[in-house]
Amino acid sequence: MSNRHCLTLYPATFELITLKRFHHEILPYGSSIAYENVPQEAVNLLIPLGRKAANYYPAFSFDIAFAPNGGWVILYGRNGYYAHNTSQETINVLNSLRKRDRIINSIAFAPNGGWVVIYNNFGYYARNVSQATINSLGRMYKSVSFLSYIAFTPSNASILLCFP
Repeated sequence: MSNRHCLTLYPATFELITLKRFHHEILPYGSSIAYENVPQEAVNLLIPLGRKAANYYPAFSFDIAFAPNGGWVILYGRNGYYAHNTSQETINVLNSLRKRDRIINSIAFAPNGGWVVIYNNFGYYARNVSQATINSLGRMYKSVSFLSYIAFTPSNASILLCFP
């Protein structure tokens, strides 16, 4: 197996030919969760969250982001999270958003250890990411696009999903 982390939620009827090397769990309502090289502590949290998401989708959702140092953050529901081996600053931001009842849309870690948290569809916190990423986030914020999701490529480029 590679060192790559992989997690996917898919319909149970999905052809498992390409997923044979993955561990998988069957969830309610014909959904499943498949994973490879995901730390067991995260899996132990993800499976119950996956069951809840299958029961309450789309009202309940979850996501996981992996940091280059092996840390991870699981986002769930409106502003819940579990964090492992992430910076205190990241945890402080997530705590602050939860205390202020903000919706935490997405979190992503850059290959250099930087990170971005998107919240309430418009707001974001960013640390140690490229100026190009900051500029893109700023343009999306000013254009009143809904910031929904961010990811980083291995070369530190960022991908933003936004909706008008």
